Amino acid sequence: MIDRKRRVVIVHMPKCAGSSVQAALGIPAKGYGAPRHGTIEQIYKRNPYCRKWPVYLLVRNPFTRLVSHHTFVNYQVRELGYRYPSSTKLVPLILDTGLQTFLDTTDWNEWLRIGKVDKYSHFHTNSDMGKIKGVYQERITPIYFETLEHDMKMHFGLKVPHLNAGPKSGPIWTLENVARIVDAFREDFDRFGYKLVPEGI
Repeated sequence: MIDRKRRVVIVHMPKCAGSSVQAALGIPAKGYGAPRHGTIEQIYKRNPYCRKWPVYLLVRNPFTRLVSHHTFVNYQVRELGYRYPSSTKLVPLILDTGLQTFLDTTDWNEWLRIGKVDKYSHFHTNSDMGKIKGVYQERITPIYFETLEHDMKMHFGLKVPHLNAGPKSGPIWTLENVARIVDAFREDFDRFGYKLVPEGI
């Protein structure tokens, strides 16, 4: 998102309350200036005038973001009839399995490879969204999904209610799938300070 009024850039990581942030900032739906979930590199390429503006990156714990993505895709396709691009090879896998099977059996490194190949940001890591030529831009300020209301008030003086309470199902983690997710998303865990083990395990 490009906020021309405040002269800031916000990189919209999927499933990180981006729509709420957009509404709070008053950025129009067509005000992104790049693909809706464009990386900072894509944003700069299309909008070089904002290279010196402060940049914020919406981030979320990889565990809960994957759960949210599974729920979201199922809802979009089954309830709303949304059609994903044929190049998005992993959507059928999400739809054809329950959440636990999806978490247990997905090849997460392949998931992330497809994101890089197809530029489909739901399959990116938080860190990838903030990279230029493969190097993370350390000057980017993260806005955490888990502390969204606090972060938005601190950075912009705005109140954004955090309404998403997350999944309410029973335990969904096993030691095996936790280890594989940590392996694939290690950079996100390290860079943004997330715990390597989800609650309840």
